[in-house]
Order: sequence, then C-alpha cells, then structure tokens
Amino acid sequence: RAAKLVAAGRDQLGPPPPGPHTGRDLSRAMQGLEPPPSLAAYSHTAPLRSWTHLKRGPSLLREFYPRDDPALIWVSQRRGDRVFKYRNLGNEEFGFETYDLASDPEEQRDLLDPEDPQHRQAMRELEEYKAALIEAWAAHAAPEAELPKDVATEMLRALGYAQ
Repeated sequence: RAAKLVAAGRDQLGPPPPGPHTGRDLSRAMQGLEPPPSLAAYSHTAPLRSWTHLKRGPSLLREFYPRDDPALIWVSQRRGDRVFKYRNLGNEEFGFETYDLASDPEEQRDLLDPEDPQHRQAMRELEEYKAALIEAWAAHAAPEAELPKDVATEMLRALGYAQ
C-alpha cells in the first residue's frame, strides 16, 4: 500500500526540480525495500515579540517569556518514540529532558541520563541547534513595528491568553 501511495504521489508531483537537493530519499524505505533510517526531527518555539508590552496577563506566560529575546526559545529533537527537550524550566533556567512517547505519551517521567552517550549527543545537538537558530534570528531579524496595544491584546484574547 505504501508503495502505491508513493508512486501515486510521484505521478501527481512530477519530477523533482533541477539542481542540488537537501534531504533524504525515503522512497525505498516507504516501499519496504530497505529498513527506515534513523532520522531526527527538530522543532522549536518562536520568540514572542508582540506579547512583551503586556504588563498583566498569564503569569505562566510571563514566567517563561519575560521578554522577546530569541535566547528564550525552546528546542526539541525526536528520534522514533524518544523526544529530547531543551526548555526553560522557569526563571530563564534551561534544562534538558527526555521522554519515551510510546510508554509515556503525557511526558510524566523524565528519562534523561547525562551519562548515557546517546543522551549526551542529543543534548549537544540541541544546544547547537538552538545556537544556530539564535544566530539566524540575529542575522535576519528586521526591526519590527510594535503592534498597537488594542490589536495585540485582541490577538491574545482570540488565542485565549487574555480576557
């Protein structure tokens, strides 16, 4: 079935554009012709630029994002069912966590073992990923006009963060 879906998708998309490509061809794994590769998926939060003008508001939001500094972003890496996180534990103190989503989908039991070589590697990769994001932010961030207070407050209200 997967092979049919891959072929159907290829037929609809046509050939790839010319030039160099980044990424990895997963079609053979999707067709069952080889085992799936061990890949990591990365994600991150974004700096909260338009929220910092609020003097009042959700205390939890202020605890984790007291200002719009990109250094406050959280990053995570997922490999299979294992997720590694580098996040603000509160008061701008960052720490690592890891969870097995197969046995703990609600992320209640932190399994981080700083002595485990795989955990140390994931921690190093998350620090590098976050540093690269901050560097890219600094290189490309244009000065952003502050939203009028009523517009920003209405946006927060629509998201359920303000009353």
